[in-house]
Amino acid sequence: MSFLDKIIHNLDEQNSKAFIEDKYKDIKNNIKALLNTKLDDCLSINDLGIHTDLNLSANELSSNMAKEINYLISKYEKRIKIISINYDYSLSPWQLNFLLKCIDDEMKEINYEIIFKNNRYYEVF
Repeated sequence: MSFLDKIIHNLDEQNSKAFIEDKYKDIKNNIKALLNTKLDDCLSINDLGIHTDLNLSANELSSNMAKEINYLISKYEKRIKIISINYDYSLSPWQLNFLLKCIDDEMKEINYEIIFKNNRYYEVF
């Protein structure tokens, strides 16, 4: 193998894997972006964003939002699988909390907390 072929071969191996500094931080940021996308932000993908009817009771709203969160993450974040979603609406109408228990492709359990505040913005911890 010539010197130039060795260099090209080494460069191909380096670029074959995507570099992600922190996989779990990247997943968290992706979830945050998915949840904070508005319904009309992306015209080519019409199911991106949370469909919420704010005229529901706190329990019904939390249940519907949990279903929407599960749908979005299951469809657009393939690196994790949701095991369970629990929600707490005791601080309603100012804040709704969702606790996600997930596993990644290595079967490692990950927990994310999603806080929906009255300014209609999702924070992910």
